[in-house]
Amino acid sequence: MILSQASLDQFDRAIAKYPAEQRQLAVVACLAIAQEEKGWLAPETIELVAHYLGMEPIAAWEVATFYSMFELKPVGRYKLTVCTNLSCSLSGARHAAEYLQKKLGIGFGETTADGKFTLKEAECMG
Repeated sequence: MILSQASLDQFDRAIAKYPAEQRQLAVVACLAIAQEEKGWLAPETIELVAHYLGMEPIAAWEVATFYSMFELKPVGRYKLTVCTNLSCSLSGARHAAEYLQKKLGIGFGETTADGKFTLKEAECMG
């Protein structure tokens, strides 16, 4: 088993919020629970979630790759996300990103050597 019984119990609570024939609607919640336990979503974890929900693995992969909140590779304990679209860049986000890159010694999509921080770029978080 790649997930704890506690996580599977949380899956069941999330699934219970939907009609039995639509249990797949709990996929976002279940992926979030799995990521909370593991820190990221390994391929076997995504497939476990899919099988638990009775859906094709590709459908769970589509969700995991669509939402930026899901990590498909290990990340640092703290994830710093900077919006890099135009309006935020004009408001100083570009300078904040440059500062963080220099201070941490990493670029976007990288993690510090001590595993503490991962720097990500994202669309506006509003």
